[in-house]
Amino acid sequence: MNLVDELEEFLRLQMVAPEVVAPVDEAPCSAILIDDDNYLVNCLIVATTSAVTSEQIATVVGRLLRHEALRTALVVPDDMTTSQQEKLRREGVQFFGQLSSFTKYLDNHLRPDRVCAKLLQPGQDAPNARAGLLFEEDFIAPDAVSQGAVKVQAMQHLVVNWSRGVSPRVGVILAPAGYGKSKLTHILAKRLAKVYSEKATPGAPLPYLIPFGDYRGTNTFDGLISLAQAEHGAPLLTPGAFRFLVSRGRALLILDGYDEMLDKFPHEAKSNIGEFISKAGPSSRLILTARTLFYRSSGEVVGMVGDPNFTTDDVELLELQPFDRGKARTYLRIKLDRTGDKSRLVERSQQLLDRVQGGLGIYGSPFFLSEFVAQVREDADKFTISGAPTDFLDYLVGVSFARERIRQGHDFSDKEQQAFLENIALDMLRSERTAAYDKEDLELFALEAVSNDHIDIDDQRLPLLFAHHFLDPVDGYASFQHQVWRDYFQGKALARAFSTERIEAIDVLNRRELPDGIVNNCVSAGDRWLLAARLGAVADRTNDVGMRNLLRLLTEIAREKRERYVIPAPISERMAARSLSDLYLTNLDFSGADLRGCVFTGTYLRNCDLRDTHWNGAFLSNTTFIDCEIGSEIATADHASSVIDGEEFFGPQLRERFAESTEGAAAEGDSEDARETPERYAIRVLAGRLGKFQKGNVFDTSIDWSNFMGGLPRADHDFVVKRLVRALKAEGILMEDSGVAGSRPPFILTRDSGVRRDVATLTSTNEVGHSLQPVVDRLLKRRD
Repeated sequence: MNLVDELEEFLRLQMVAPEVVAPVDEAPCSAILIDDDNYLVNCLIVATTSAVTSEQIATVVGRLLRHEALRTALVVPDDMTTSQQEKLRREGVQFFGQLSSFTKYLDNHLRPDRVCAKLLQPGQDAPNARAGLLFEEDFIAPDAVSQGAVKVQAMQHLVVNWSRGVSPRVGVILAPAGYGKSKLTHILAKRLAKVYSEKATPGAPLPYLIPFGDYRGTNTFDGLISLAQAEHGAPLLTPGAFRFLVSRGRALLILDGYDEMLDKFPHEAKSNIGEFISKAGPSSRLILTARTLFYRSSGEVVGMVGDPNFTTDDVELLELQPFDRGKARTYLRIKLDRTGDKSRLVERSQQLLDRVQGGLGIYGSPFFLSEFVAQVREDADKFTISGAPTDFLDYLVGVSFARERIRQGHDFSDKEQQAFLENIALDMLRSERTAAYDKEDLELFALEAVSNDHIDIDDQRLPLLFAHHFLDPVDGYASFQHQVWRDYFQGKALARAFSTERIEAIDVLNRRELPDGIVNNCVSAGDRWLLAARLGAVADRTNDVGMRNLLRLLTEIAREKRERYVIPAPISERMAARSLSDLYLTNLDFSGADLRGCVFTGTYLRNCDLRDTHWNGAFLSNTTFIDCEIGSEIATADHASSVIDGEEFFGPQLRERFAESTEGAAAEGDSEDARETPERYAIRVLAGRLGKFQKGNVFDTSIDWSNFMGGLPRADHDFVVKRLVRALKAEGILMEDSGVAGSRPPFILTRDSGVRRDVATLTSTNEVGHSLQPVVDRLLKRRD
């Protein structure tokens, strides 16, 4: 599209009813009238070449029925020089009140000066607080593993490759809570804002950071965009127009805390972001942060988007790596080094971490390093390294409890403080509450936690618990100050509920998908074997969500055990007809598991034993198996798509892969579909889709995406999106109508009479003609 067409599309998305006044005699400028009294500019003069003259502009203005110079803007191509712009500004003062380049005109709707000013604030030396996210002096760039197991320096990779369009357009930054995802995205946005504001790189895009944690109340992406714009003043863009700027690469969208949106609104979050990515197009740049629970392969992201034009080549997963000892020691030096320090505080703190059992786990988390630093700073004169703790998290918590007794002047024991915080955490987990608790609520939690002989309700010390180090007290209300600590105490509380066989444990299991931080802390809280036994005892009272949580807890037990863990019989025998979708399961032995009728959509299994299992009627779609031992009975599952050790399978191809299972499977009573070969399957699906263009003896030249996909069984969806559409486009049989705006342009069927004749034959007789045989070969991977 030329400048006029692009501006018309942008203004249409702005809902201002643009009207184009065509040029005369192919003059290099046009006018666009805007029908909106609230728009400061109601007329754009658009120059399509930098050689435009003031006389040509005057000719366009003379054709307008209404014209206000002060409400008219001249938009010129980006390659027009400053001197050319100044000349036009002097000569055209009676015709327009503003002049800007095309890119600057678009960018101004994002309020770039305000966006950059906010990002370029120095921030505060406040680790683990929102005010510290833009503080750059303590930032240590983490390493990351990109797809293909390529190790990169995360910040350099994002600045040099992602922001400039070298790496895939959608980057997903993965890490457990507390590994510095938010710090990385904020410093990334800050550095890109500096590049933009200094104008050192012509045409540099504007970083647009949206921290979801600031907008927890919204469950729509459009609402999120509007709220984010309001941070910089009255929003100047509709959601559609904002997406247009992202699609043109003018805004680099950085969505921090996307996993929080997934936690709270899983279906809406995936649907909204999938639609946004699809509509944003190939020139967009988008970063999401999420915990490793949500995505394990680029294929999962592609499946979420569900657009044949969006492939694994458009996605890059960047998994942040734990800090190594060198990075951890550097962080301690930055935060603790004091001029003339004779106490050797840095060295002593480094020595303690070196002696901690599982110290690398703490080194890996910038969050816990920051907590450790805060405690060392506060107790610098008393800090010792006598005796190394066996669990560093418990050590940090214990030190915090001791500090609270001194800071607050009370004598509540570690056990009482732990119980108080766990009571809050368990209530949040059960009720899915996000609002802070008031004084009355906190008082009840404290009374339940404190021993009766220690305190009574009139004791003035009780409110001292309400301002605990791990809570964030505001105006008499309190909640956990950070997601990491919330997950820690919720995990401990859930483990305690299991150990005491409280009914709340079942309620929590069945309510929602547990964040991985809760799962990890629940398993590490006590005896893993006792926990496994408790999980088996409640299996018959779980719904599908509860069963998925049981399997995730078992996966964590297996990870701690570092070998395959046999799923207890009370669980494996009760798995039939469950939805086991969107799970990441590792090191589990499914021996004897009844998987009949289960749904495995988007499920990822690694190093699992699946040999002695029952699969009849299970449904597999976008299911991934890595280093698994798989029994032949899996061929009895209903199969849409799967990946086994990197090899992709669709429809009956899985049954062919495990051919030995079918030797007795095609018994009497089997349907024709059950014995369908991969080739017959490919031909059937191909005929169904191409038949959408045929209306009796007449062909529709063009049909939209909804019509093309209409009536498609769910088992065939992945095959059509991932393989069939691409094969048809590769052979020149299907094309996209690039002249129609939208994320999914209509499909155009070639006008070649031979192809159309073969399509008619295929849809009536299932016979593949000469022109369609190459498509079938591609579908069966006989050719690339």
